[in-house]
Amino acid sequence: NIGGSWTDSLNFTSAEDECEWNSLTSKGQLGVTNCNDDGFATEIRLGSNNLTGTFPSEFGQLSTLSVVDISGNIELSGFLPTTAKLWSTLNTFSFQGCGLNGTFPQNIGVATGLEELNGNLNYLVGTMPTEVGRLVNLRLFNLESNGMSGPLPTEIGLLSSLEVLSLKSNQFSGTIPTTMSGLASLRHAQLSYNQFGDGADNP
Repeated sequence: NIGGSWTDSLNFTSAEDECEWNSLTSKGQLGVTNCNDDGFATEIRLGSNNLTGTFPSEFGQLSTLSVVDISGNIELSGFLPTTAKLWSTLNTFSFQGCGLNGTFPQNIGVATGLEELNGNLNYLVGTMPTEVGRLVNLRLFNLESNGMSGPLPTEIGLLSSLEVLSLKSNQFSGTIPTTMSGLASLRHAQLSYNQFGDGADNP
Protein backbone atom coordinates (compact mmCIF):
# COMPACT_ATOMS: atom_id res chain seq x y z
CA ASN A 1 0.00 0.00 0.00
CA ILE A 2 2.32 2.70 -1.28
CA GLY A 3 1.81 6.00 0.48
CA GLY A 4 -1.69 5.31 1.77
CA SER A 5 -0.91 4.26 5.33
CA TRP A 6 2.59 5.68 5.50
CA THR A 7 3.49 8.16 8.20
CA ASP A 8 4.95 10.34 5.45
CA SER A 9 4.06 9.69 1.80
CA LEU A 10 7.51 10.99 0.75
CA ASN A 11 5.99 12.10 -2.57
CA PHE A 12 5.80 8.45 -3.70
CA THR A 13 2.30 9.02 -5.09
CA SER A 14 3.19 12.25 -6.85
CA ALA A 15 4.09 12.88 -10.47
CA GLU A 16 7.52 14.11 -9.41
CA ASP A 17 10.67 12.50 -10.74
CA GLU A 18 11.57 9.49 -8.57
CA CYS A 19 14.71 11.27 -7.35
CA GLU A 20 12.37 13.79 -5.69
CA TRP A 21 10.47 11.10 -3.80
CA ASN A 22 11.85 12.07 -0.41
CA SER A 23 11.22 14.30 2.57
CA LEU A 24 13.03 15.55 5.65
CA THR A 25 11.26 13.93 8.61
CA SER A 26 11.86 13.73 12.34
CA LYS A 27 13.85 10.56 11.58
CA GLY A 28 16.02 12.28 8.99
CA GLN A 29 15.81 12.18 5.21
CA LEU A 30 13.53 9.37 4.03
CA GLY A 31 12.51 8.12 0.62
CA VAL A 32 14.78 7.99 -2.41
CA THR A 33 17.74 9.67 -0.76
CA ASN A 34 20.27 9.37 -3.57
CA CYS A 35 20.32 8.86 -7.33
CA ASN A 36 23.15 8.24 -9.76
CA ASP A 37 24.08 10.47 -12.70
CA ASP A 38 21.63 8.59 -14.91
CA GLY A 39 18.72 9.41 -12.61
CA PHE A 40 18.29 5.94 -11.10
CA ALA A 41 17.80 5.45 -7.36
CA THR A 42 20.84 4.21 -5.44
CA GLU A 43 19.57 4.69 -1.88
CA ILE A 44 16.06 4.05 -0.52
CA ARG A 45 15.40 4.68 3.16
CA LEU A 46 11.90 3.93 4.43
CA GLY A 47 12.60 3.07 8.06
CA SER A 48 9.80 3.34 10.67
CA ASN A 49 7.36 4.87 8.20
CA ASN A 50 4.39 2.54 8.83
CA LEU A 51 4.77 0.49 5.66
CA THR A 52 2.14 -2.25 5.57
CA GLY A 53 1.22 -5.17 3.37
CA THR A 54 3.64 -7.37 1.45
CA PHE A 55 7.17 -6.37 0.52
CA PRO A 56 6.87 -6.10 -3.28
CA SER A 57 8.71 -8.74 -5.30
CA GLU A 58 9.28 -6.07 -7.96
CA PHE A 59 11.84 -4.56 -5.60
CA GLY A 60 14.18 -7.31 -6.68
CA GLN A 61 14.30 -5.87 -10.21
CA LEU A 62 16.04 -2.69 -9.05
CA SER A 63 19.63 -3.02 -10.19
CA THR A 64 21.25 0.24 -9.05
CA LEU A 65 20.59 0.19 -5.31
CA SER A 66 23.46 0.27 -2.84
CA VAL A 67 21.46 1.11 0.30
CA VAL A 68 18.02 -0.20 1.32
CA ASP A 69 16.59 0.49 4.78
CA ILE A 70 13.05 -0.67 5.55
CA SER A 71 13.62 -1.26 9.28
CA GLY A 72 10.97 -0.70 11.91
CA ASN A 73 7.92 -1.39 9.75
CA ILE A 74 6.38 -4.11 11.89
CA GLU A 75 3.37 -4.67 9.63
CA LEU A 76 5.46 -5.25 6.52
CA SER A 77 5.35 -8.94 5.58
CA GLY A 78 6.49 -11.10 2.69
CA PHE A 79 9.78 -12.57 1.58
CA LEU A 80 13.29 -11.28 1.09
CA PRO A 81 14.11 -10.67 -2.58
CA THR A 82 16.17 -13.41 -4.20
CA THR A 83 17.16 -11.81 -7.49
CA ALA A 84 20.86 -11.47 -8.19
CA LYS A 85 20.08 -8.16 -9.93
CA LEU A 86 19.36 -6.50 -6.56
CA TRP A 87 21.82 -8.29 -4.28
CA SER A 88 24.81 -7.82 -6.59
CA THR A 89 24.78 -4.03 -6.11
CA LEU A 90 23.88 -3.76 -2.41
CA ASN A 91 26.24 -2.32 0.17
CA THR A 92 23.76 -2.04 3.05
CA PHE A 93 20.45 -3.82 3.59
CA SER A 94 18.56 -3.15 6.83
CA PHE A 95 15.22 -4.80 7.58
CA GLN A 96 15.20 -4.94 11.36
CA GLY A 97 11.90 -5.28 13.15
CA CYS A 98 9.69 -6.06 10.17
CA GLY A 99 7.49 -9.10 9.60
CA LEU A 100 9.46 -10.68 6.76
CA ASN A 101 9.40 -14.46 6.57
CA GLY A 102 10.50 -17.31 4.35
CA THR A 103 14.05 -18.53 3.87
CA PHE A 104 17.33 -16.68 3.68
CA PRO A 105 18.35 -16.20 0.01
CA GLN A 106 20.33 -19.22 -1.13
CA ASN A 107 22.08 -17.15 -3.80
CA ILE A 108 23.37 -14.59 -1.30
CA GLY A 109 26.89 -15.22 -2.61
CA VAL A 110 26.29 -12.74 -5.44
CA ALA A 111 26.28 -9.91 -2.87
CA THR A 112 30.06 -9.61 -2.81
CA GLY A 113 29.90 -5.85 -2.14
CA LEU A 114 27.60 -6.19 0.87
CA GLU A 115 29.04 -4.63 4.05
CA GLU A 116 26.04 -4.50 6.38
CA LEU A 117 23.15 -6.96 6.63
CA ASN A 118 20.86 -6.09 9.50
CA GLY A 119 17.75 -8.26 9.78
CA ASN A 120 17.00 -9.05 13.40
CA LEU A 121 13.45 -9.45 14.71
CA ASN A 122 11.82 -11.05 11.69
CA TYR A 123 10.48 -14.54 10.94
CA LEU A 124 13.14 -16.01 8.67
CA VAL A 125 13.37 -19.81 8.71
CA GLY A 126 15.49 -22.49 7.08
CA THR A 127 19.24 -22.93 6.96
CA MET A 128 22.19 -20.65 6.40
CA PRO A 129 23.51 -21.24 2.86
CA THR A 130 27.16 -22.12 2.30
CA GLU A 131 27.33 -19.24 -0.19
CA VAL A 132 27.46 -16.85 2.76
CA GLY A 133 31.20 -17.46 2.72
CA ARG A 134 31.51 -15.34 -0.42
CA LEU A 135 30.54 -12.15 1.43
CA VAL A 136 34.16 -11.18 2.01
CA ASN A 137 33.35 -7.48 2.52
CA LEU A 138 30.65 -8.07 5.13
CA ARG A 139 31.38 -6.19 8.37
CA LEU A 140 28.04 -6.47 10.20
CA PHE A 141 25.89 -9.60 10.03
CA ASN A 142 22.81 -9.53 12.25
CA LEU A 143 20.02 -12.09 11.99
CA GLU A 144 19.23 -12.18 15.70
CA SER A 145 15.72 -13.26 16.80
CA ASN A 146 14.54 -15.13 13.74
CA GLY A 147 13.66 -18.81 13.34
CA MET A 148 16.62 -20.10 11.35
CA SER A 149 17.86 -23.61 12.04
CA GLY A 150 20.38 -26.26 11.13
CA PRO A 151 24.17 -26.08 11.41
CA LEU A 152 26.20 -22.98 10.69
CA PRO A 153 28.25 -23.56 7.53
CA THR A 154 32.01 -23.78 7.94
CA GLU A 155 32.23 -21.17 5.18
CA ILE A 156 31.27 -18.52 7.72
CA GLY A 157 34.96 -18.60 8.62
CA LEU A 158 35.74 -17.01 5.24
CA LEU A 159 34.15 -13.67 6.22
CA SER A 160 37.51 -11.98 6.60
CA SER A 161 36.07 -8.46 7.09
CA LEU A 162 33.46 -9.45 9.67
CA GLU A 163 33.46 -7.29 12.82
CA VAL A 164 30.01 -7.97 14.32
CA LEU A 165 28.13 -11.28 14.14
CA SER A 166 24.79 -11.64 15.93
CA LEU A 167 22.80 -14.83 15.42
CA LYS A 168 21.32 -14.96 18.91
CA SER A 169 17.84 -16.41 19.51
CA ASN A 170 17.45 -18.65 16.49
CA GLN A 171 17.37 -22.45 16.34
CA PHE A 172 20.82 -23.15 14.96
CA SER A 173 22.20 -26.53 16.01
CA GLY A 174 25.27 -28.73 15.74
CA THR A 175 28.62 -27.29 16.69
CA ILE A 176 30.00 -23.80 16.23
CA PRO A 177 32.42 -23.98 13.27
CA THR A 178 36.07 -24.02 14.31
CA THR A 179 36.77 -21.93 11.21
CA MET A 180 35.40 -18.93 13.08
CA SER A 181 38.57 -18.82 15.16
CA GLY A 182 40.31 -17.38 12.12
CA LEU A 183 38.06 -14.31 11.91
CA ALA A 184 40.78 -11.78 12.79
CA SER A 185 38.52 -8.71 12.47
CA LEU A 186 35.70 -10.08 14.63
CA ARG A 187 35.21 -8.00 17.80
CA HIS A 188 31.67 -9.00 18.80
CA ALA A 189 29.90 -12.35 18.37
CA GLN A 190 26.56 -13.27 19.90
CA LEU A 191 25.41 -16.85 19.35
CA SER A 192 23.47 -17.53 22.55
CA TYR A 193 19.96 -18.97 22.79
CA ASN A 194 20.38 -21.46 19.98
CA GLN A 195 20.62 -25.24 20.12
CA PHE A 196 24.35 -25.79 19.77
CA GLY A 197 26.09 -28.68 21.50
CA ASP A 198 23.67 -30.88 23.41
CA GLY A 199 20.57 -29.33 21.84
CA ALA A 200 19.73 -27.13 24.80
CA ASP A 201 19.62 -23.35 24.80
CA ASN A 202 23.04 -21.80 25.29
CA PRO A 203 22.70 -18.49 27.14
